[in-house]
Amino acid sequence: MSGAPRSMPSKKAASTRRCSLPHSSSPSSFLLLLLLVAVLTTMTVQAFTRLPLPSSGRTLTCISSQPKPHLAPKTCAPPTTSSPSSSVLYASFFAPKPSVPNKGKKEGKGVRQVRSYFEYWNQRRMDEAVACFSEDCSYEDTLYPCAFIGKEALKKHLFRVADALPDSFVFVLDEISDGGNVVGVQWHVESEGNQLPFTRGSSIYKLDPSGTGKLSYGFDVPEPTVKSGSASLALLSLVGRLLDEPRKVLPLAGFLFYCWFVFLSTVAPGPNALSLDPATWAEVRDLSLNFWLVMPAIAPSSSPVLHPCLEGLFNFLLAWAALFSGFMVDGKVLRSGQREGEVEEEEKKEGNGFLPYVLGMQLLTNAIYLPYLVVRKKAWNPREEGREEGYTLTKAEAFGESKIPPLVFTAVGVLALVWAGLARGEMYGGDERWGTFFDILRRDRLTFSFVVDLIYFWVFQGWLMGDDWKRRVGGREGGGVWLALCKTVPFWGLAAYLVARPALLPAGGEEEE
Repeated sequence: MSGAPRSMPSKKAASTRRCSLPHSSSPSSFLLLLLLVAVLTTMTVQAFTRLPLPSSGRTLTCISSQPKPHLAPKTCAPPTTSSPSSSVLYASFFAPKPSVPNKGKKEGKGVRQVRSYFEYWNQRRMDEAVACFSEDCSYEDTLYPCAFIGKEALKKHLFRVADALPDSFVFVLDEISDGGNVVGVQWHVESEGNQLPFTRGSSIYKLDPSGTGKLSYGFDVPEPTVKSGSASLALLSLVGRLLDEPRKVLPLAGFLFYCWFVFLSTVAPGPNALSLDPATWAEVRDLSLNFWLVMPAIAPSSSPVLHPCLEGLFNFLLAWAALFSGFMVDGKVLRSGQREGEVEEEEKKEGNGFLPYVLGMQLLTNAIYLPYLVVRKKAWNPREEGREEGYTLTKAEAFGESKIPPLVFTAVGVLALVWAGLARGEMYGGDERWGTFFDILRRDRLTFSFVVDLIYFWVFQGWLMGDDWKRRVGGREGGGVWLALCKTVPFWGLAAYLVARPALLPAGGEEEE
């Protein structure tokens, strides 16, 4: 009824209207607001729990990195970079998450193909492993003498290797280098999670240049089982010397033949060195006691008694070997580890590379001399020394330059020949001396080896004379027939050269007129 008067609202109704939510609000909006407050509260609590509590007091304070005594502690303010605590709070909200290495960076085609190849290999899916390579691929494994050319050859090789290794053997990639079309890999082999010894290696792979995306080349360098070390270095050094001076092939070939013929072969008379014949070793002992005929001369009753021709041959050979000490300057070198310019002049300690060989030649003659002819370095020459610095000779080199030693060694050689022809006449007289000696020569390996040594000394007697002559006359021609005779005439030619040769040139120049 429109005309009826309106009734006044009660106080309870008015109170209810005042407490009601705005018309625009809804239960869902209210719940969303509560959820947001809860999340912010949780994040704030977590951030504050990371802050270190002060050692005293109940109020959490921000400690400045440079505290000032006249300022009172401050309560935590909005995040700033001036204090560690606020920095931690700021970092907890706004610091970026740690980045994942190489995240988003794509590997090249070559790396992906190499990874696929190793994965297929470890799963023994060899057909798919081979499919990673182009039809005309080339694969080199340094354990094999030749490369595997073509897919079929590579397939046979991979299957042969896979059949030989247990299924538990897998390749693990340690490092991989992406060079675009060239990929380098460092790997090792494991079995059931354990790395196997001597199974490290490196490989290089190349993508097919035609753009097929497949590998066209592989090169494996497995870790060697036998660590040759210095032996490999010595072999490389030998090859280098042969390439620099091809004529060194002659003493090398002579040395190999000598060792085989004298020590190992069954062609030469008598038992070889492998037989360890007691009579041969007793003969070596007795000849050594009569070294240079010293004991037979001063104590004939105590010295061993052997055939005089054998004793003479042995000591003549040793006298000839001793004459090579006249070439001692051929081995003039600085001590190992010292090179020109690395040490002060007064601190240099010089050695000689030929001295150990000269001493060894008194025991094994050509088995020591021939290797020196192969491994000797560039011959020393006084002209290459500085005029101001000059050069000095070691005691061994000064001994070799003296005229007295070759005269002494020549005298020993003459005495040995006289001994062979005249000594022990009461036991070996007339034709019996030479007949019995030739009988020994036909059946005794040691006596026969002495004759072989004499022939070798004769052939290689002049090998060092050419360089030695240049140290004394420089670039000037000289010697001629006389030098040729010294090289050719056995024993006496070497002795004559060492006695009559000119002195060494001064440092850095030609011979003074």
